[in-house]
Order: sequence, then structure tokens, then C-alpha cells
Amino acid sequence: MSKDKVALLVEAAAKNGELGEQIFDQWLHRCPLIDGTRVSSHSWIANDYATAPYDFEVTLETGQKIMIELKSTSGGHETSLYLSRAELELMAEQAEVDVVLARMCFVNDEPRVAFCYETATRAKEILAATTDLPDQTRFVAMEVLPSYYDFAEENIALPALEIQNSLF
Repeated sequence: MSKDKVALLVEAAAKNGELGEQIFDQWLHRCPLIDGTRVSSHSWIANDYATAPYDFEVTLETGQKIMIELKSTSGGHETSLYLSRAELELMAEQAEVDVVLARMCFVNDEPRVAFCYETATRAKEILAATTDLPDQTRFVAMEVLPSYYDFAEENIALPALEIQNSLF
């Protein structure tokens, strides 16, 4: 693969992620249900802190706070997800705040999202498998098939939203 092709793929992935976050942010403003409970407020953390290990902090109407790491893809539901070490560590170390993994796919240009509410166990398994690395090496990110995580069966269709610079 040429350098130009790799550069185009990296650029497309970045735009896809940004588009997914814009759509998800607008959807959260509509106070939808997540795992059967209405969203009362949210903050788009990654918009202000690009290196944060999660994208959104959400408060549900019960007062429960969750952190959401959103992975967007223009591929199908089985397109690999890339999780950084920081994202996996946050999922593994959950204490008072649950970390939820959300997968957004664009199906026929329609964004659909599915959630995985239990991320700690799988994140711990991945991190445990990376503890015995050779000297002078480090683990930065992991490619993970979505089937490794238990995403809820439903894929919520998000309503048409006003998005600038859409790739689709």
C-alpha cells in the first residue's frame, strides 16, 4: 500500500470518527433512552480533550453517570474496532462510573448505534495478554472484532441530523 493511500485512509478514519461524534452528540441532546433510562445531560469530552480515554460523559435521570467511548465506522457491524491502551485501562478500572462502549455503523448512509454495557472483563483480558512484552516494546492500541464484546442486539437508528462536511 502506498504512502498516499495510507494517508487517505488515516484522514478518512479521522473524519469518520468526528462525524460519528457529531451525530452522537446531537442525538444525546434529544435526551434518548440508554439501557432503558433517559439521558438528563451530557458533555462531549473528546471535543475539548482530544486525548481523553472516552468521548462522552452522560448523566442519566437516575443520577447514574456513565462514560461512553464511541467507535464509528463506515464499514459493517463486524468491522474491527481499535481500542487504545488508555481506553482499555479506563474500562478495566471502572469504579464508581461505568464505561460503556458504543459502536456506530453507517448502514446505507443511516447511522445506527449499539451499546456494550459490560466492558471491564474483556478489557482486563486484553490488558492481561499484553503484560509480558519484550523489553523496549510497548502496547499502544489493539484491534478488536466487535463480536469480542457483548453489544446489545438492538442497533438504534439515529434520526437524520444536521451535519456539516459529511463523508456520505
